[in-house]
Amino acid sequence: MAGARDAVLPGRAGGVRPARGPLARWRRGASRRRNDGLGLTRIGIWFLIFGVLLLVAATNTGNNGLYLTIAAMGGMLLMA
Repeated sequence: MAGARDAVLPGRAGGVRPARGPLARWRRGASRRRNDGLGLTRIGIWFLIFGVLLLVAATNTGNNGLYLTIAAMGGMLLMA
């Protein structure tokens, strides 16, 4: 005699039931990756472009003030 646990669920191929138990959420999420919110923003791209251009200018002119500015930008980037 078939009980409620053996019933074929409608819409499920072959009567496969969804996973239950303590690892069910982990099993369901194993194929889907969530975005953790880390990424490069538009302002971050501009910050990096400006930093590279400033580095090129500092290298070409040999100006110590530009190197100091690049060091400050790198410090801000690491602190953020």
